[in-house]
Amino acid sequence: MLDIYLTCDTEVWCNGWNALDAEFPQAFDRYVYGRGDGGEGVGLPFQVKTLNEHGLRGVFFVEPLFSGRFGLAPLQEIVGIVRDGGQEVQLHLHTEWADEARPPLLPSVPEKRQHLRYFDLDQQTALIGTGASLLERAGGGRPRAFRAGSFAFN
Repeated sequence: MLDIYLTCDTEVWCNGWNALDAEFPQAFDRYVYGRGDGGEGVGLPFQVKTLNEHGLRGVFFVEPLFSGRFGLAPLQEIVGIVRDGGQEVQLHLHTEWADEARPPLLPSVPEKRQHLRYFDLDQQTALIGTGASLLERAGGGRPRAFRAGSFAFN
């Protein structure tokens, strides 16, 4: 028998880094709920519902570092959709959010770094630990699997 894992990266992007606070509400609607640009209803709730309709289980790799900027409530909303739908939450990181958090997640790294591999071992460990903690605080449980953003790790 062949094991197949259905996975989905679950993340929010704000069309660049210059107007995050203004862009976030629309970006959240677009990336989480699939609203806007003619894409009504094709987001996370639709994906969870579709998996459930077919008796399938998915693994949603949720990116939590954005909540360092926008608070825990939006992350809790994402985790709630996945968990309430009986699907699995695991950890996904896009390190571009590290310098956008308030306060920054790594004060010794004030610039944007796109990939996890651009951080040393201690910094990578801290970022993964922060992400895991955020997911736990949002109700996602302790992650057992991890996927680096853009698969860019070392």
